[in-house]
Amino acid sequence: SGDCVSKSVLLATLLASLDYPVKFIAQHPNDETGFSHVYVLTQDESGNEVRLDPVASDKPIGWSQRLPDGGFETSWDIFRD
Repeated sequence: SGDCVSKSVLLATLLASLDYPVKFIAQHPNDETGFSHVYVLTQDESGNEVRLDPVASDKPIGWSQRLPDGGFETSWDIFRD
């Protein structure tokens, strides 16, 4: 069990151990609040981006939470060489 941050850190670590490139994607509902959700972005063997949300167990791979109007996403590279 855990929140989106804890599960995303675990997922990113497991993917990185298998040499997949990983980024955290933080969702901000608007400019005035901090992030409200985080998920992992990686690439498949063909180089296509794949969104993985570890708390969305009832959603298909590639699903991401919809942002409200005025919301935005910020990405962070992790496990850089």
